[in-house]
Amino acid sequence: MRFETLSDFKNYKNHISQEQKNGKEIWICGGPGCVANGSMSLAEEFAKALVKKTSSDDSTSFWHSIKVLIQHEDKNTEQLIKIGTTGCMGPCENGPIVHVEPDGFYYQKVTVDDIEGILSSIKENMPYKTKAMSGNDGKPAEIPSAENIPFLAKQKKLVLGKMTSMSPLELEDHIAHGGYSALI
Repeated sequence: MRFETLSDFKNYKNHISQEQKNGKEIWICGGPGCVANGSMSLAEEFAKALVKKTSSDDSTSFWHSIKVLIQHEDKNTEQLIKIGTTGCMGPCENGPIVHVEPDGFYYQKVTVDDIEGILSSIKENMPYKTKAMSGNDGKPAEIPSAENIPFLAKQKKLVLGKMTSMSPLELEDHIAHGGYSALI
């Protein structure tokens, strides 16, 4: 991608930022602990499940992110869903970890069998409680967001604050989250 003017860059940033606000993002931990527990094959299966919902072509290869537009027939709406991998999210013993944005939900020990449940929960805008990360009482959190998960709630991430919701391999994610804003 090439920008001829600063205005072109601003327009692009606004476009991808708006796209991310209006859609859903499924982030799968790509840290060493989660990779050892199968997160990369899980990411590939998520991508296949999303592609299957949009077309009959099942030959999609997943590298590090994919975007699909889902048509919800029962609600007569469309929804952009992006799936990608991140760096380490922290609680490695709970991997593979899946983080859904903009809801902020975290899921632990996710397997291929959980994919349809997570996709259905995204469609319904509800948490997938079966694999919700643990709350303050050690049981699955009712709403599995960072403030309800002790391991995450006690952290104040300064430099890596956006790490759980952007790919280290995607320039687009970096720009959407304010990267290169010193140019503007």
